[in-house]
Amino acid sequence: MANIGERIRKIRLLRNMMQGELTVAIGFEDNDYGRGRVLKYERGIRVPKEDMLIKISKALNINSYYLSQEDNTYALDLAYELFDWDDVLPFKFKKDENVVGFNLISNISVTLLMNG
Repeated sequence: MANIGERIRKIRLLRNMMQGELTVAIGFEDNDYGRGRVLKYERGIRVPKEDMLIKISKALNINSYYLSQEDNTYALDLAYELFDWDDVLPFKFKKDENVVGFNLISNISVTLLMNG
């Protein structure tokens, strides 16, 4: 199971967001100090407090519940692992903004496309 920092990094990369962009989005300046804070969160050196988790979740456009929970997130961790598989398996995931229903990741629905 991924820890909070691993989840932050994984979602940031999924969003194609640079550390500097996340740094600014959560209220720090894009400098060594600000990027260092994000880096420490992602590496698990620091654990963001609840108010910072809310800022990070808003910046990443996800529910803060996913970042704040140490347990009971296996299904969500699996969902993010599927995005990693997208790079190495012979099928692709794509965003589908028109699908109605429960989305594990805010504003992203996933459709499996078989290459062929």
